Amino acid sequence: MAVGLESKALVLTGLGTGVLLLALVVGLQFAGRNERAAQETLRGQRVETVQRMRIALATAMEAERSAVMAVRDDTSRQHAAEAHAAIDQVTEATHQLKALQAEHGDATAGPLLERFAGTLDAFRRVDEQILDLAVLNSNLKAYQLAFGPAANAVADLDRALARAAAGGGEAMRLADGARIAAWRLQGALAPHIAEESDAKMTAMEAEMQTQDAIVQKNLNDLDSLDQEALKADLQTARSSYGRFSALRTQIVKLSRENTNVRSLALSLNEGQATATACRDALIALQDAIRGEDSPPGPLPKAR
Repeated sequence: MAVGLESKALVLTGLGTGVLLLALVVGLQFAGRNERAAQETLRGQRVETVQRMRIALATAMEAERSAVMAVRDDTSRQHAAEAHAAIDQVTEATHQLKALQAEHGDATAGPLLERFAGTLDAFRRVDEQILDLAVLNSNLKAYQLAFGPAANAVADLDRALARAAAGGGEAMRLADGARIAAWRLQGALAPHIAEESDAKMTAMEAEMQTQDAIVQKNLNDLDSLDQEALKADLQTARSSYGRFSALRTQIVKLSRENTNVRSLALSLNEGQATATACRDALIALQDAIRGEDSPPGPLPKAR
């Protein structure tokens, strides 16, 4: 009877142990599945964050180009604001990704995230230079003056001197000489506005001074003819040329600032290079996160 009781006790003990082992295995299976699901969710969050960063970076690049190419100050400022906002979104998402990476991430994605952060800093610095220049639009303003009021002033001068030249003789020679030099001056403004080199702009300005001296001399010589029929037209010509000269000074000053030319050159060179580095770093980071080793699956079922 005692032996029977002992046998029953052993059986019950074995059954209890088996139940505990089974419960442990089942618990580990559920824990493994929950851990796997949590890690997959976290990985999905990181991938989604990188995708948002890529979209915001592309938006910043497009807005920057639009700011550089805009032909109005308000439009340029609007696009510049859009570019700044998009870069801020990338920066904010970078901080979020660092927090997620600290919670869970393998050894590959971490250095790639730091690499991207460095390229983003470089892109932001260049982008700020580009946008600060772009919104000034000095070259566009110079063009508007050159082909607007400055061209109108030369046209007024030309009409007045054409009337003065109608009588022929010395007056015609002097008037035509002034007209030709004035149009050469007007024609030299556009290349000056488009020029990037300070040295070449200096050479252009020297030629402008030569043509200006010709205009001034011919007008003075016309005045010295002391012909009553020339006085009204000569006065109109002098007034028109005075307007043109004041505008030319303003145009050359704006052209020297060269903000549109400089912003475009920066955008096409350093801006493009830093943007490409950012994009490549983000692609590498996204690939690394997607390619991380999956956490171990659930333990095999007990038999």
